[in-house]
Amino acid sequence: MKMKTFVYGLALGLGGLQQPAIATDGLYVAPGVGYQSFDSDLNLEDAAFPNLGIGYRFDSPWAVELNANQTPSELETTGTDVDVTGYRLDGLYHLNSTDQWQPYLVLGVGEVEYEPDTGVETDQPQVNVGAGVARYISDNFMTRADIRALHGHDESNTDAMIQLSLGWIFGDKTPIDTDGDGVIDKKDQCPATPTGAMVNLEGCPLDSDQDGVPNGIDQCPNTAKDVKVNRKGCIPDTDKDGVTDNLDKCPKTPATVKVDSVGCPVDSDGDGIVDYLDNCADTPKGAKVDNQGCRVLLTDEVSISMNLNFKTGSAEILTSHHEQLNRVGQFLIQYPDSKAVVEGHTDSMGDASMNQALSQKRAESAVDYLVKKFNIDRARISALGKGESEPIASNSSREGRAQNRRVVAVIKATVKK
Repeated sequence: MKMKTFVYGLALGLGGLQQPAIATDGLYVAPGVGYQSFDSDLNLEDAAFPNLGIGYRFDSPWAVELNANQTPSELETTGTDVDVTGYRLDGLYHLNSTDQWQPYLVLGVGEVEYEPDTGVETDQPQVNVGAGVARYISDNFMTRADIRALHGHDESNTDAMIQLSLGWIFGDKTPIDTDGDGVIDKKDQCPATPTGAMVNLEGCPLDSDQDGVPNGIDQCPNTAKDVKVNRKGCIPDTDKDGVTDNLDKCPKTPATVKVDSVGCPVDSDGDGIVDYLDNCADTPKGAKVDNQGCRVLLTDEVSISMNLNFKTGSAEILTSHHEQLNRVGQFLIQYPDSKAVVEGHTDSMGDASMNQALSQKRAESAVDYLVKKFNIDRARISALGKGESEPIASNSSREGRAQNRRVVAVIKATVKK
């Protein structure tokens, strides 16, 4: 019988067993068979053997076990029969203690006796080390396979051994929990819970914020309902600007760009060009700018005429005047380098000196409105009263005199670009 054939048979035997419901702890017996390959220095034929183990599995990964086996061999040179009997005290450490499959490590000490049909009986102490796997296939029944190396102290020889055992456990039952969620398989309605997830009494993941990522795995446990999250339960920030996607109104912001609370690039000077594209970061508020955020400067003279008609003898700014005044104010804001001359005019009714004073008041009323409404520097706007000296219509008719009672704003700027 060859070693690889025996190993293959063991694998088939384990693979064909049914899945268990539970594992158990306590006293057990484990009869079995094995195959031993002797060190060549011993001059012994490899052979199969029966084995008996009696052990105790603690309520922990540990078990302790007494083993005895007798291998009927013979000397390779003479054919003399030799019974090789081994006794071992082994410690077994199971790498998991609740699953149906339980790999384990073995370390033990013992003694081996060599009894030939003729000749002198000898013995020597042995140390063995190995690894195996147990599978629990019913409430109190298990099967296992392991492979070991056995080192003889006196002869300094090392044998190899492989074993298959069937075990019966007399102890208390310990429920299997395959997914390790704390709920035994028999009661677990969600048997494939991800590692680390918190579960309810039925073994199903808890998801307090209902984002699809279980508690225990969810690194953002208070996510708003119906918000898309990543596999860690957190709202993604695709463009990595510090504003999560559900709040980000500018979801494709370039990396390292400073953004506001809604994820959009900051425009510190409010000129309509965001900071990372703005080559002129301190543009005055309201100033007209180009696509690089720099002020548009004038090279030509620009004038805007404003005609405000007043009541006879009055310098009061009327509601009807606001639209024209606002147009002038907005222009002055857009072009901070421009200046305005506000001219006041009257008709020819009354004393000329009084008309001169009235026209000045009307011009100053318009200037005051612009300064107050648009917060324009007073030094940029001058008031000039021209009285009745520059009529635009005949003073002989009511209609003509109404046209002459006016304020005209002339705005000019000649600056370098």
